[in-house]
Amino acid sequence: MAERRSEWLRFYSMLPKPRRRYFQYAIGESLIRSIVPIVTAFALKWTIDASVSDDINILWKTFSILCGSTLLFAALSPLLVYRVKRTAKLLSVGIRGKLINKVAYLSFPFFERHESGELMSKMSNDVLQMEEMYTEHMRNLVHYAIVGLASFAAMLVLEWRFAVSLISLTVVIGAVNYRFLRPLRILSHTLQQRKGEANARCSDLLHGLSTIKLYQLEPVVIGQYDERNREIQHLTSRFGLQTAGLEAMNYLLTFISFGGIAVAGTFLVLSGSIETGSLIALIQLQMNVTFVIMLTGGLVARMQVSVTASERINGLLESEEETQEIVEGKSDSSEGTKDYAVELDDVFFSYGQRSVLRGVKMSVRSGETAVIMGGSGNGKSTLCKLLLGFYRPDSGSIRLLGDDFSQCSLTNWRSRIAYVPQEPFLFSGTIEDNIRFGNLDASDEDVRTAAAAAGAHDFIHSLPEGYGTNITQDASNLSGGQKQRITIARAFLKDAPILLLDEPSSSLDAAAANAVADVVNRLRGVKTCLVIAHESKSRYQSDVVYCIEEGKAQKQ
Repeated sequence: MAERRSEWLRFYSMLPKPRRRYFQYAIGESLIRSIVPIVTAFALKWTIDASVSDDINILWKTFSILCGSTLLFAALSPLLVYRVKRTAKLLSVGIRGKLINKVAYLSFPFFERHESGELMSKMSNDVLQMEEMYTEHMRNLVHYAIVGLASFAAMLVLEWRFAVSLISLTVVIGAVNYRFLRPLRILSHTLQQRKGEANARCSDLLHGLSTIKLYQLEPVVIGQYDERNREIQHLTSRFGLQTAGLEAMNYLLTFISFGGIAVAGTFLVLSGSIETGSLIALIQLQMNVTFVIMLTGGLVARMQVSVTASERINGLLESEEETQEIVEGKSDSSEGTKDYAVELDDVFFSYGQRSVLRGVKMSVRSGETAVIMGGSGNGKSTLCKLLLGFYRPDSGSIRLLGDDFSQCSLTNWRSRIAYVPQEPFLFSGTIEDNIRFGNLDASDEDVRTAAAAAGAHDFIHSLPEGYGTNITQDASNLSGGQKQRITIARAFLKDAPILLLDEPSSSLDAAAANAVADVVNRLRGVKTCLVIAHESKSRYQSDVVYCIEEGKAQKQ
């Protein structure tokens, strides 16, 4: 019970303020919608009473009430529906904004544990499912409740014995619906997970298309997707079966109730206990209740999907973010000096039980170029992640410009280092936009100066649109060397005292790799450069070379 209460409180807390307006609109719209079926039942009674008593005034009264309720519905319902759905749309926009803001500040390990397809599913499909709760499910739930309660009250006025029987039916149906809730919730949660996995397989297909075609992996990728798709089909069938069972039980119970009222009412009319008009009204009111109960079964099933979506979204929103503030605590080694731009002192790090770095010691003076070499799997990429603050060392000390990592905020730490990744990444937009991401306050002249320093200005200037050239999807309109030089220009524009390059020429041809090396070599004595590389140190004019082997750094 407490869990269900917390779910409703969660849905309530997500509504944009002032929240009461949403409920005012939803209840008002439901009241307007509920007038028609209730008035129809009494209109039938009054029409039959008018024909029996031959009273034209009753007929005119009936006509007037029907017209008035219809006009009221036509005038107010569209406006209230608009307000409810507008509120729901604003909510979904707000949730997407919260999710983007959350994802942007999640820690790096989070993304290594979760597939991008799963995250995209939460940020798209789950948000739409939550929106359904506010645009349709809650409105219909309130509408069904009002129609049911109003029909019960009307039956109580016309014939209290029928109203009492309706209470008994409602208790039984409530117990039946409760029995189906948990299985539907579990199925819905599993179904949403499988959809996220299927999205991940689609993402593999789109991002790895060239590799898939080269190695003729189409059957493999299609097979992986089909496997998830078959699971989704199976779960959807089970969900549909559970929903059908719920609706069938509700239908059976309401049919029994409807038949009982019709038979019992006929006997009462024959005995003179009630009038024919009242019986017709009671049957119509019972039909209202019947439809409400039948529709509620499907509504309950659909609401479980929205509840599951809410749980998944809130799980993402409650994920732990990167710690931006200073982490209090003592360093494991003595303080550094400003003479050394980068210092690692007895650094240990492991992924769970797998030890990667085992007491790494390294120091690079300000203005020096250091090449960090080593084979695959020896810890070079992990060292890079530690320097960027993506992970914290298990023990030991990392210092930049004399300040220990444990005594710096992430914002302060990352302001000291610019980064060029192994695989250059360019955002949607123009070349100029991509370079300016290094410093959003930079002038056009600063952008061009950074591009020239990175050896990118000449080729950019030769393009028809120059710096205004739009980057196509995956930057396919640029060569590998061009993309890399743009990312280097972005790093230059940041103007950080330390430049970290993670195997910047690994995917380039010899000419492009030499061009990148020339750019780095010109920085010798100007900036502190750390180059992580596989190849020989001869490509770079280095002041110091470290070789990472079996998690330890050996100075060459």
